[in-house]
Amino acid sequence: MTATARPHSFARAFVAAFAVLLGAALVAAPATSTAAPVAPQSATGTAVLAVATADAKSELHKPVRLGAAKINASGSWAFVSATLQAPDGSRFSYAGTPFAEAAANGGKSTMYAGLFRKRGQRWARVDSAVGPTDVAWTGWSEKYGAPSSIFALG
Repeated sequence: MTATARPHSFARAFVAAFAVLLGAALVAAPATSTAAPVAPQSATGTAVLAVATADAKSELHKPVRLGAAKINASGSWAFVSATLQAPDGSRFSYAGTPFAEAAANGGKSTMYAGLFRKRGQRWARVDSAVGPTDVAWTGWSEKYGAPSSIFALG
């Protein structure tokens, strides 16, 4: 090896090592979220919550209100996480619903989760979970092609 070959070899090895480390860092870095929180009082929030509330009412067979709603949207997709409440805002009771027995045995929460997609000017329910006791929306991104960033509730 000549004296000029050594620095060249070192530089090549350094560049190769740097490229490997940079590639590993890029693979490990989380994807940038494209989801944006939506205020429930906004036009989009109001429209999505109206569809979500109608869905919850249909599933429960009784009037319901969605409180403490968190809405994330990206493009034509929206995800809602909310608390089931009685129409007057008080604690929701599953009494008189098809889920009364499950709720009495700890098989229902007071959470509502829903995935919605805008088609034209209207929002439509894609999937939902009323009273889930687990993370029911885990596979919705893959199943429906929704952006995974909208499911971040933090």
